[in-house]
Amino acid sequence: MNYRNLIPLALPLIFGCVPITTSVTRTSVKEYPPRQADCDIQILSQPPTDRKFEEIAILSTIAIEQIYGKDLNSMLPNIKETACRLGADAVIIKNVEPGSRYEKSSGKAFTVAIKFIN
Repeated sequence: MNYRNLIPLALPLIFGCVPITTSVTRTSVKEYPPRQADCDIQILSQPPTDRKFEEIAILSTIAIEQIYGKDLNSMLPNIKETACRLGADAVIIKNVEPGSRYEKSSGKAFTVAIKFIN
């Protein structure tokens, strides 16, 4: 049996099981202590004008799996958990590209984790 013929059949199974993932690109050399995974993180649509802050990292989130959905609401728990782990106080939503179940495209969110400065 030629196993190369099975690869196209296995790819949807392999990639269909990939959870929502968030990659981190640090923008600050300073590291903050991690917070609890379920910490209270503010979700902002624009940078705050009333408080000083430091950008900690750029978060790139991709949602492939059909079960979890591909919109921002399905990606937020993963984004929040990652931001808490970085010690962030808030996340600024920069860009969201919701995926489509019909077009089989991935959902993507680009956010910035920030730390408020006293």
